[in-house]
Amino acid sequence: MSETAPETVTPEPCPDPTDPRCGPVGKICCPIQFPPKPAGCLCVDEVRDNNDAPATILEAKYDFNIYGRIVVTAGNALTGKATVTIYADQLGGPFDEAIGSVEVDITGDDTFNWTVTVAGGTLPDAPAGGSNLYHLAAVMSMVNSYGVSTETSAFVDLGLYRIS
Repeated sequence: MSETAPETVTPEPCPDPTDPRCGPVGKICCPIQFPPKPAGCLCVDEVRDNNDAPATILEAKYDFNIYGRIVVTAGNALTGKATVTIYADQLGGPFDEAIGSVEVDITGDDTFNWTVTVAGGTLPDAPAGGSNLYHLAAVMSMVNSYGVSTETSAFVDLGLYRIS
């Protein structure tokens, strides 16, 4: 009877943490629609957990913050009030709604920073074993300086987050 040596298995290296399939990495900017051409961009710079650390896994019972900016480059033709709203869609679950927003005064060409704080308890604290995955997106809408809603808008897909 002959014995064979056990097969040596070399473990696969962990995936690159900057791989977009592992979660959003870095700043994400998308153009602002403003006829006849883009008028700048809506950016989401970071999602930070309750410990103020960048994270893709968040605790539902604690506040977390989404930081971004609106960069306007429309030759000072764009003024009014922008509203940035964060939406969450639960994968495999019923939650699908706005989870926070902020108004930003747009006074012409410049960079306007914004922060949306999502209050603890806004998202359900699902039991362990559920996916607890949420697809997040930021949407900017605009009311001009006369108080009239406009078609000026932008959105950013933030990707997937585990929130439990």
